[in-house]
Amino acid sequence: MWLYFAIIIVILFVIFSILRNRLNNFVFISRNLIYIYEILNTEHKKYFPSDDTMLITSGVIDTLRYNFSIEELRSTLERAKSGECYISNLLNEPITNKNIELIYKKHSNTLLNFILEIEILIFLNDSSFSRQEVVQSVLSNKKKIEKAMEQAKTSYESGRKPTSLYRVVSNFMTSGEFETMRNEIGIIPI
Repeated sequence: MWLYFAIIIVILFVIFSILRNRLNNFVFISRNLIYIYEILNTEHKKYFPSDDTMLITSGVIDTLRYNFSIEELRSTLERAKSGECYISNLLNEPITNKNIELIYKKHSNTLLNFILEIEILIFLNDSSFSRQEVVQSVLSNKKKIEKAMEQAKTSYESGRKPTSLYRVVSNFMTSGEFETMRNEIGIIPI
């Protein structure tokens, strides 16, 4: 009887671990951004004069409920492209042992940096934590975020396209409701 009880606990622990990883907000945001980016890149690429425009559009679509300005997302992309996006997030924070290593990190992956920056924006909006705490939290989950990005790319390439995100992207790209936004971003009119 104890053996069955132990097996059930192990099974529940494994299920809980899998679900917890799947429901992790860091993972959820990065997956959604990758799916949105991939949908735009495969289905609507001809409407984007540059990859920057596509990245900003991905950020806009993913953060629609937050009402971040397009200018704010452009700044986010510029920080990401510089490879030093964490510095501007910590400029107003006192230098401590905890954040000194973050200030000197450089990453050349613009897509990863952009996703990290979007996550920072979202978590600053959704929480009462300080900027430094949010940046450190996002960076401490960087490996999970990278893994989620790769899994989402692989999943998309293998034909598993999330229907709900596909509809959201299509609606954004075709609906008159978003025409002004599309023009402001620089998307070529459909």
